[in-house]
Amino acid sequence: MRFRSFHHGDTLPSYCRLRACSGINHDVYSRQFGAPLASSVFLIILSIAGENNLHTVWRVVFGVGIVLPLTVLVFRLRMLTSKLYRKGAIKSERG
Repeated sequence: MRFRSFHHGDTLPSYCRLRACSGINHDVYSRQFGAPLASSVFLIILSIAGENNLHTVWRVVFGVGIVLPLTVLVFRLRMLTSKLYRKGAIKSERG
């Protein structure tokens, strides 16, 4: 079955293109690394705190889960801009 092409080189319908693009980076990595890691952290904290302290478990799991994104955010905010980007930004201001 051949799909109608709206642009030169497009052979996939838009709903397939959206699924293909969104699934390449996000879904694969979250399934391979995120879900097993989150499950492992949950099971470790549950075994430490016990089943009677579920309020403590979900709060600690939430806290552990927020550490990595905050670390990445702080690292990104403190990172210096590359020389190549600054050189291009200066050219665009003059032009």
